[in-house]
Parts: sequence; structure tokens; C-alpha cells
Amino acid sequence: MRGPGLVAPSGLSLPVPRTLDLTHIDPATFAAALGKDENRIFAFVRDEIAYEPYLGCLRGPQGTLLARAGNSVDRAALLAALLQAAGKHVRFAHGDLGEKEATQLVQSTWTDRPAGKKASDSAPAAVTKAFQAFQTARDRDFYLATDQLKKIPLVRLDLKIPSMADLIKMAEAHFWVQYEKEGSWIDMDPSFAGAGIGHRYAGSSQIVEKLPENLFHKVTVRVLVDEVSVGASELKPTARETLRYTSRASDLAAVDLVLMHRGPGGKKPGSLAGALSGAGKDNGEVTPALFTPNGKWMTGSKFVTRAPQSAPGGLGAMRDMLGGVGTRKPAAVAVAERLEFEFTAPDGSKETVVRDVFDLIGPARRGDHSPPLDMADISSPAQPVAEDLVGSVYDIFFTNGRLDDASFEDLSNEPRPTGKKHIDLRRMLRRINITFTALSDRLANVKWGDRSVTRIYPDSPRVTILALTGLHKGPAFSIDLRRNQVRAITTGPHPEDMFYSQLLRGINDGTLERTLIEAVTAPLREKAKLGPTLSTSTIFEKALADKLPILLWRNGKEEMPFTVQSKDTEARLDEEHRAGSWLLAPAHELNVGSHDRFAWWRIDPRSGVTMAVTDDGLHQDGTEKTVVTTTSDDTVVVTVGTEAEGGTMIGDPAFTQEFEDLEDAQEYIDWLHSQGYPGGSSPPGVVPGSGDIPIMHVP
Repeated sequence: MRGPGLVAPSGLSLPVPRTLDLTHIDPATFAAALGKDENRIFAFVRDEIAYEPYLGCLRGPQGTLLARAGNSVDRAALLAALLQAAGKHVRFAHGDLGEKEATQLVQSTWTDRPAGKKASDSAPAAVTKAFQAFQTARDRDFYLATDQLKKIPLVRLDLKIPSMADLIKMAEAHFWVQYEKEGSWIDMDPSFAGAGIGHRYAGSSQIVEKLPENLFHKVTVRVLVDEVSVGASELKPTARETLRYTSRASDLAAVDLVLMHRGPGGKKPGSLAGALSGAGKDNGEVTPALFTPNGKWMTGSKFVTRAPQSAPGGLGAMRDMLGGVGTRKPAAVAVAERLEFEFTAPDGSKETVVRDVFDLIGPARRGDHSPPLDMADISSPAQPVAEDLVGSVYDIFFTNGRLDDASFEDLSNEPRPTGKKHIDLRRMLRRINITFTALSDRLANVKWGDRSVTRIYPDSPRVTILALTGLHKGPAFSIDLRRNQVRAITTGPHPEDMFYSQLLRGINDGTLERTLIEAVTAPLREKAKLGPTLSTSTIFEKALADKLPILLWRNGKEEMPFTVQSKDTEARLDEEHRAGSWLLAPAHELNVGSHDRFAWWRIDPRSGVTMAVTDDGLHQDGTEKTVVTTTSDDTVVVTVGTEAEGGTMIGDPAFTQEFEDLEDAQEYIDWLHSQGYPGGSSPPGVVPGSGDIPIMHVP
């Protein structure tokens, strides 16, 4: 028996337009396209929805459709939703799958999945160009990382990787669907190619009308502020929750929440445009509001961002002073705000991820040995916190599985807007988030020569935050991969392959942040006069151009090898190092625009999971090559790129540098070689202890 998901997407004719917003990915729409026929519905799930092992109900019907893959729970949930949309009465059955069948299901995870039309075939030209352009920068930083890591033995007892036995155990807990026909309940288990209606693969079964609540992954989003009591004897921050949103992860398939703030006098907004126009007069008081998937706003409790004595003049400030607020009576003033995401798995394990919205104190001042806070820390007129908050939008985008290429078929038929219309800000932000995730998810397999294949897929919720900030004074964009974990599983006894696949995935996504923002937002950036982009990728590019050494700070090494002037940056680096991460970064800060900035790659030494972090919180076998050319004006150009067989340059260069004379150019080339950029034909990456293995083949 083979696993499911072995047939190319059938390209169903849907009764609704296919759009980049993914509104067409809905069980009711697909049930209609399948003629509401139980035989066609069963065959669709059996043949076009692949199997991936993970715990519990994560993706739900819509997320499983988007990913075109799921475990037995989510595949059953999709099948049930399709049948219900077809008017059938269904229930769930679960039991233990035999070890042989469970092993076959797990092994099917690595089976090549026939592809339909790729996302890039119908993506906008700017997106396609961005995807092609970022590959060189991604490989550059991946090589820098592997060059440092190949000196370190990675095959250790503490590697945090899933074993085959773990995956088989997950597959043994098996779910399927029964539907009622003429008074009888018929089994529908689409787990294997060739399966038919009326057959099941598990032994004894238990019947439930709906999936048990303890099967579901859960997500809780909180907005919290740290406040100090102005007028109290000690300015000590205390946390207060101002807003909370909870959901099953299965209800967050390509779903976005939008966080905004409104000032006093601002009315409850009916749209993002309404929220922005309802700022009211800035007296330091703001109220957080969350735009939810049901199209309604959740309003939190207000907080004040300015001490009363520093508030603007007027009756409000006079009333506060006469009442003694901040003098005889302590007044709560917010010095920080943050988003807190709590992820709870079916086994009860929890993870909390935090994202700062603003922080007047900074990590350095929060240190154990820092002096007590004073009024200067919270009342600087150079920090218009309320104005910044009211002029910012945070699109919080959740996914619970891949966004498969099949979800983006035939987008060329998407209806185009006509006439002059205002910019739909939420739609624009959502589409950028979708585009980023879809391009990121193209990296699903990593082939390590002929010896192994690593399969990459999400096994828990992911959240990406696209921020549009500073709308009142000059907007800025940023993509924040706040939680982007994926599972990497590999064929064969090579755990280091999983480590390097996770490393590649992290650097891939960190590089994509930069290139996608630059490409997709180019027209808006020009119109709005946005400032320069900042990312780990750009910092590394500039560091190499400036001939800065790239250093690795490993846990166990006490002294920080980087020289940074910012105390907050130093505190963030120290905190991540003490948490056990390895940090790869340039030797010191670099000037970006008019400021010195810093960034690094954070690597989990137990798993290889890698994240791009800034100081504020080719598809071809080839070799890296240094190529020197001379222009007509005798300027020497050093280009680091990729040379194909036969000596022809392919792809965009990773970076170039010009010199006035050959001696300076040769010095630069020698330095590049010392940093691991060879001038010969050695492979661009070596897996420790495995011999000379080419870096990767990325389909």
C-alpha cells in the first residue's frame, strides 16, 4: 500500500473567482465543484490531499485544503466538511492503526507530489522577480553559516529532532469518517491509494459526533502594557492585560487579525481607514482595537502614554493637576506595550512568543543591575508614543500549514478593480503576507545529493506580523516572522541533514523578508517616500562589502565577540546567548541610512532552527566563484556570484565591489577567501563528517 496525495491537482472548475486573497479555498466551494458527489469527494481527499505526521487537529478543513496535506485528523475533518456541504450526515471514527500501515503513511511523506501550475506561473512579475533575486543572497548567508558550523561537531546526543518511531506513533492514532446512507453508517477512510468507500484500516473504533476538544491546537493573543505609577515612591513597571483573543488554530488558516489604536474622541472604526481618521486629539490616551475574522472590532481597555505634568495644555491637563493626578495621587502611565501569543498543543505543552509594540525603557534598563527608573525615562517629548500608535497598523497573519501552489492556480482570471478606488489597506497588507508565506513555502524539500531528502512542513501554528508604522510622519514597512517554526524530517540516518535544512529554511525566510518588501511595495515606497529597508540580509551584504569578519558566538563562550555601542542591542544579544542560542553576526554595527544598526542570525544548536533578528527586537549544482573584470576606465570590479559548468555566470551576483587599482582588489579577494569564498571548484558546503556533499537541490 502507498500513502495518499499522489495525484496532480485536478484543476477543478470552481463556482467562484480564484483570488490572491484565497477566498475560493473553502470546503463548500470545492464540494460544489465536485458535484456534491460522495464518490468524487472521497477520491479527491484520497488522491490529492497528502499525509503529514503531527499531533492533533491543527489545520481544520480550510487549512488542509490550503496545504493540500494533513494528518489523519485533519484529512478526516476536510472529508467531513466536504460531505456536510454536500448535504450528508457524518460522524468521526478513531482507532489504532497497525504499525505496518502507520509506517507506510509516514514513509509517504517523502514521496514526490505531482505539481500543477506553480504559484510563480500566475504571480505578478514583481513577485516572480523578487523570488529569483533573493536566492543568491540566501545562499550567500547560508554558506557563511555552514563555513562557521562545519568546524563544530553537530552529531550530538542533545540534537532535538523527531525520530521515525515518534512519527509512527503519531500515525497510529488514526481518524476517519463515516457517513449515513439509507439508515446505515458507511466507513470512508481515504488514507491509501486504491482505498474504497466502505473499507477501514484501523481495528477497533470509537465513534464521536464531533472531534474532541482536547485534539485541537489553541492560540491566545494578548495585548499587554507595562505601567508605572507616576507619583508613587518607586517607578516599577507592572503588567496589565488590555485585550485578549482566543481561537482554535484550525480556525486560523490564512486568517489575519489587525491591531490598531485610537485616540480619545475617535469613534469605534468600521474599517481601517475609519480607524486612522478617528485618531482624535493626542493627549497620550489610546485604546487598542483588534479587527477579527468575523469583520468586527474588539476594543480593549485604554491606557495613557504620557505623564500628566507633561501632557499638552488645556482643560484636561488643568483638571488633572487640580485633582492631584501624578502629584498627590499616583497615575498609571504605560512605558511599554507588547503582543503576547500563547500556543497550546494537544499534549498540553505551551509556548509563549512576545512581540514589542513600543518600549520606552528598553532591555538594557530592565536589567537586574540597572538603576531605578526616573521621570526622564517616561516623559521624553521626543517620543510621541500615542501619535505613533494611532498612526500604525499591524496585520497579524496566521497559518497552520503550507500555502500550496495549487491554491494559487489560475489567478490570472482574478477580477480586476475598475475606476478610482481608495486603497484597501487591510487587503494590501493581507496580500503581502500571503505572498510572503506562499513563496516561503516553496522550500518544501531539500535534497542532500543522493543520500537523503529532508521534508519541511509546519506542525504547529505560525504567525507573521506585517507592520505599517509612522503614517503620521513618514510610513515604514516591516515583516516580522514572529513564529515560523516548521518540522524537518529526513530519510536515512543523517540527523545533521535535518539541522542544515532548518538552517537553510530560516535563512531563506529571513532573506525573503527583505526582497519581497522591496519588490512588492516599490510603487508605494516611492509615493510615500519610505526610508531604507533593514534586515539581517542587508546587514550581512553591507558587512561583506565593508570587509567585516563574520563571527559565531556559541553558548559556552562567555565573551561576546561583537562590538556594539547600543546598550539595548548588547542586552538583546546577551539574552539570546544566555538562552542557549548561537549567534552569527558581523564584528560590529554598520551604518544604514543615518544610523548605526546591527543584525544577526539566531541558530538553535539543538535543531538548526534559525531566525533573522535585527537590533530592534541557484537551483543548480555549481560552485561559489570570485570573478574579476576590468571596465574601460580601468576600474576593477570584483563580483561574487555563482558559476555554472563551462564558466558562465548564472543568476544575479551576490554582491559586487569596485576598486581603483588591482592591488586593492586583490586584497579584497584574499579577504573573501579567508572568509570562506573559494576561488576554485570546491563545493559550496560540506556537511560535517559526511565528505564533500553539495549544499542542496531546492525544487
